[in-house]
Amino acid sequence: MHYSLRLLVIAILVIVAGKIVWDTFTGEPRRPIVLSALLAVVAVFGYLEYRAQAAEKRFGAIASEIAHRDVSVRCQGLLGDVADIGADLGYVEFDASGTPSDTTHISREACNWLKDYEDDHSVTRDGAMGVHTLAHEAMHLQGVISEAKAECYGLQRIPRVAQRLGASLEEARALAVFSYRALYPQLPRNYRSHECVPGGALDLGRDTPAWP
Repeated sequence: MHYSLRLLVIAILVIVAGKIVWDTFTGEPRRPIVLSALLAVVAVFGYLEYRAQAAEKRFGAIASEIAHRDVSVRCQGLLGDVADIGADLGYVEFDASGTPSDTTHISREACNWLKDYEDDHSVTRDGAMGVHTLAHEAMHLQGVISEAKAECYGLQRIPRVAQRLGASLEEARALAVFSYRALYPQLPRNYRSHECVPGGALDLGRDTPAWP
């Protein structure tokens, strides 16, 4: 069971147990308005978690397509500030032998950018960063350890990811071009490669004119 869903179940049980204990030891029921307010809070939390997990399922399907295996995406939850994933927008753990885990953890911010891009396919910095984060982490899930290679391969997977998020081919291509021209040059040195150019060693489609 998803960690956040377990939290929801626990929250419901705590409220019910609290009600029973109150009735048992005080001899008078807790005021209905208080219990109703608590249940309303749980209902809102449950709705948000339902939407979050639905989004994770969609993003996981896209990542699985790129990684060529079944993988999952976990968005930073409501308690993410307690167990933050750090400054990175996403990460995939590798074991000592270089085998990636089956899950990528993506920051709340990047997941929100992805959700926003599903609703509006215009080219924006946030949309580009969200889509590229998913594409980049999917390359790690495929087994690519090098950040420079994952970055370059991810750039070239932006059109596919964007289209899976509902964008047209033209909108997807425009987002990829923006990412390469505006975002890629600003990345840390270990995330870039001089081979990440049309016809370069990291070009996945040397037989086609499209780039990235």
